[in-house]
Amino acid sequence: MNAMRRCKYFRSLLLVVGILICWVSFNKITRYRLSNAYKKHFHSSLVQIPVTNFCKKPEGAHTYKICNYLPYSEVKCGKEQNGNRSSETYRVPNEVMFIWFAKHMPFRFYNYLALRSAASIQQVDKLKFYYSEGLPVGKYWERTVNEIPCLELIQVEEPGEIFGVKMPDAVRRTDLGRINYLIESGGVYVDGDVITLKKFDALRNYPITIGRSTASKTCLCVVFAEKESHFLMEFRKKFPEHFQTDFPSYFTTWYLGEFIKESKIYIHMEDATINRPNPYVSLDGVSSTTEDRIDISNNFFLHIHPNKAKGFDGLPPKCLKMEDDELRILDTVYGEAARIALFGSPDLIFKPGEETYEQKPKRKIKVFSSELKIYKKET
Repeated sequence: MNAMRRCKYFRSLLLVVGILICWVSFNKITRYRLSNAYKKHFHSSLVQIPVTNFCKKPEGAHTYKICNYLPYSEVKCGKEQNGNRSSETYRVPNEVMFIWFAKHMPFRFYNYLALRSAASIQQVDKLKFYYSEGLPVGKYWERTVNEIPCLELIQVEEPGEIFGVKMPDAVRRTDLGRINYLIESGGVYVDGDVITLKKFDALRNYPITIGRSTASKTCLCVVFAEKESHFLMEFRKKFPEHFQTDFPSYFTTWYLGEFIKESKIYIHMEDATINRPNPYVSLDGVSSTTEDRIDISNNFFLHIHPNKAKGFDGLPPKCLKMEDDELRILDTVYGEAARIALFGSPDLIFKPGEETYEQKPKRKIKVFSSELKIYKKET
């Protein structure tokens, strides 16, 4: 009898021990998975935790919230996500393209923000990344590849010449590349230092859209174009006549405005939502895309222009070297754009127990005194 009792006791004990082992193992595995996800990128888009479970906006708060973890937005992109937004009712495909014709050039955090924001904010069908000799390397590129499911890597040969005119540098080859690829498939070309701030479907209704950058000039920094764009095909033909060896970007900036006036081909011009603010000292100021506080609530994009945004000491602003945990509380135009790219909201992000504060007032950019003469309405 005692033997039977002892046998039952040991069976019960083994069962309890087995349950405890399973429970401890499960919790260790779960904690390991979560901790590694947060150690690697704080919170990868591959491991989603609902924002409502760990963020709150205190009563009376307007421009900040308190979160236990950084509330990364989920990157949902791909044609299956978009339904009618990918339909033929739009003239421009819901595809964004970037070009990387670079040797030994670092892939910086703002490059990552540019690609992530295009995918997460616009929810593109495809995010095309054209590259030539090699892909970028480093932790920010790893984040890009891990977080963007619709990223399509396309290796190409850099366009070496056009109509017998050779391309001596990466700037001109990149200029020609964006024109060629847009003519070939249509879509939206975006420079690698441009952060998407809100959906831009409204601009996909026009055959060609570019943005005004100064009172008398525009550029192909962001271009919306339908496939086989008549405007771009005609513009490309002019390259040999306006090749400037001492000014690599002359064709796609200064001459572009002249061509629009001469061609009489309809374009849609955005006055201030694509290429403004612009960090020229005489226009919006060198800090207008980085350390200043600018109202970008109506913008589709923020074009950072890191080379133009350098201070008088010739160095880039410190904020361009910041990462997630610093940018969450950076009350500047770049901090706001970075939070939209990372979290889907411009709100400052505080951790429990930290001192909180509202964002300071923002200034509006200067309005151009007159309409750009190259603007033409569609007839």
